[in-house]
Amino acid sequence: MSSCVYKNCKNYSGKNGGSDSTSFHWIPKEEHIRDVWLSRIDRSNDKENIKQECICSEHFQKHQLIRSSTRTFTARNPLPIQKWQWLS
Repeated sequence: MSSCVYKNCKNYSGKNGGSDSTSFHWIPKEEHIRDVWLSRIDRSNDKENIKQECICSEHFQKHQLIRSSTRTFTARNPLPIQKWQWLS
């Protein structure tokens, strides 16, 4: 089961905490990219505790997600954003 580590996000797989189209994406292992992702989701101080974690699709812009009939992928070099930055 995957859960989103975005601060205050309650989505996790198996629960349908988000919509049925919520997908989960691994935080990159490359340290410099990982540091940027953790900074953008306000988890920089937790980087030692976050090893193999996911962020749900609600924290990416729609153009950063590629959906097939069975899976959702992130486009090349996506950066998570705060949801309220692009909703309105």
